[in-house]
Amino acid sequence: MYRKISYIQRSSKKPQLPITTTCYTSPTGVHFFLFNPHVIIIQMFGRPTSLRQQTALYILTPVCALLIMVELIGFRSIRTMLLHQMQNTAISHLQMTANHIETGLRLPKTLLAKLTTESPGEVKDFLAETIRTIEGVIELKLTEHTPSTPQPMPRTESTVRVYYHPLFKNNTVVLDADYAQKDKINSYSAQLTISFYDLIGRIPQAPWWSGLNTFMLDAKGNILSPDHIPLAVKSDSPTTSPYISKENRTRLQALIATSSTGIMPADDNPTPEVIYGYRTLKEAPWTMVIISDGASILKPLNTFRWAYLTTSLLITALMLFLLNLMASRIIRIAKQLAETADRLSNGYFDTPLQLDRNDEMGQLVKSFNAMSGQLQKGVKLQKSIILAGEIQQGLLPQAEYKDHKFEAFGVSLPCDETGGDFFDIIPCNRGKLFLVIGDVVGHGIGAALLMATTRALVRSEIEHADNLASCVGRVNNLLYRDTESSGSFSTLFILSLERSNTTLRWVRAGHEPAMLYNLDQGSFTELKEKGVALGINPTVVFEENSVELPPGEHLILINSDGVTDLENLHGERFGRLRLQQIVKRFARYSAEAILSAICAEIKTFANNRRPEDDITIVIAKIH
Repeated sequence: MYRKISYIQRSSKKPQLPITTTCYTSPTGVHFFLFNPHVIIIQMFGRPTSLRQQTALYILTPVCALLIMVELIGFRSIRTMLLHQMQNTAISHLQMTANHIETGLRLPKTLLAKLTTESPGEVKDFLAETIRTIEGVIELKLTEHTPSTPQPMPRTESTVRVYYHPLFKNNTVVLDADYAQKDKINSYSAQLTISFYDLIGRIPQAPWWSGLNTFMLDAKGNILSPDHIPLAVKSDSPTTSPYISKENRTRLQALIATSSTGIMPADDNPTPEVIYGYRTLKEAPWTMVIISDGASILKPLNTFRWAYLTTSLLITALMLFLLNLMASRIIRIAKQLAETADRLSNGYFDTPLQLDRNDEMGQLVKSFNAMSGQLQKGVKLQKSIILAGEIQQGLLPQAEYKDHKFEAFGVSLPCDETGGDFFDIIPCNRGKLFLVIGDVVGHGIGAALLMATTRALVRSEIEHADNLASCVGRVNNLLYRDTESSGSFSTLFILSLERSNTTLRWVRAGHEPAMLYNLDQGSFTELKEKGVALGINPTVVFEENSVELPPGEHLILINSDGVTDLENLHGERFGRLRLQQIVKRFARYSAEAILSAICAEIKTFANNRRPEDDITIVIAKIH
């Protein structure tokens, strides 16, 4: 099992970019570190800023990594396959060689073992003569041993030992056997000497040999080879060899001790120069070793590597060319789009971009041209709205009116360029002062147009009406003709002050109630009563309401619902109570000062955010 440990290292130059390193720890304590290549490239060269750099990082880098991975996996797979094939071939050759040698040893060993078990006589003599006639037998020597203290010995089975004399009798193989006859005092030994050349001399001429380079090792690691048999390239000493080092011989002996057949590369390189194959003989304590040229065996592997590298380089170069070509076209179009967008941001609407393509880039240019046209229309509409807002502000009356008895001040703050609220301060030659405030449903151009219509109707009717109720009724009938199909409507609050008396008259048509504040008593009175918004029902009858003002100074506040319904960041409403508290605190000031205090409090309450509804306020003081 491998244990996974993740490290996060922060770059000193770019602390915002962590390098994630994964460490795999093997059971033997070996550590393998894996890095994120994208992060390393970004740390070395910085973040990609252009499309070409992003293409190289996010497309070419994974492709190159995939090609390298495939090359490594393919290299190891083919190497394993070739080594397995070489092992099978080597084992096959070693098997045939071993069979040849073991066949040459098996008959002498069998006859020698039979000879040592026979009593002296004709059979024993026949076996000895048969052994001497075997090809390659140099000498058969039988010896009788008489012990110094004669005593009967039990009969023992004979054991044939095979060993090689490289410096004796021109490289010979000696077979020894000791035995004792039953109830006999003397013991006997037999020694058979066989020519090593005759034993293996015909191997190089075998059709399966094909010029292989081989040698044999005995149990002590000595190299066995006759002087005149070209089985291997020999050095001056028969126990050393220039083609196997002491280290490799030690490694080979260790492998031989664990398995009777196998292969061993001469080094740990992926393409070793020499590969050894070995097989231990059954009839002798020797091991056949074949020396193979690693370069020739792994030549297909090297061919595959160079072919793969060449193909990978060609594929990478082709990908670079195609990606660069594609990126150049995309970058050219992107630059044109960026330049055109920059001109659009400065208000220059040039001719549309031309790109005769049916792919995604062509669709992008078409969409951009369509957006440019819509943007141009939007800019024109925006200019029209701004102009309409300026005209609307011009339609509003002067914000201040003041004489010896009345003081009035009003303000209207639209939430958009154009608003649906309006107010009016209308002095009359008959000694009256009319205060009007209205709120058209909705926002924008439509509300502004309906607001202008309502204000014009009120101004045209108020001069000729007998009372406020008839004035509002007439305006309602006229406005209904314009709003019947659209369903729009407008609220209205109209109030009249007379210089000759202290009577206060008003009509409320669905609008917020006005507030009457008595400065001497410090009390508020709501001017509400019932009333329906304008433009909904043409047959509705409006009522004029009145109240007698006691002597003293009074203050009247009329506002739209955008003031009381205003919410802050916590969802809390501004409310009428807060409005009354401001009026109480600043009641002794002028109407303009009171209105400025209210507007400042509204701005603070909303945290300088743009209101969601129009805000309109009119304040009048009666002295």
